[in-house]
Amino acid sequence: MELRNFIDGKFIDSLSKKNIPVLNPANQKIVGNIDEALDEEIDLAFKAAKKAFDKRI
Repeated sequence: MELRNFIDGKFIDSLSKKNIPVLNPANQKIVGNIDEALDEEIDLAFKAAKKAFDKRI
């Protein structure tokens, strides 16, 4: 399973080099980890989503 952020059609390495544990809400046990996204990565994701949205018409 891929755990990196998927932005603009590709998986990218996290700029922070950190990850966030994902918890099972039923028992609070860690079930995996995902990459932490910094503001720059969030901006890239937003721009990619807007570009895809604008192309749909």
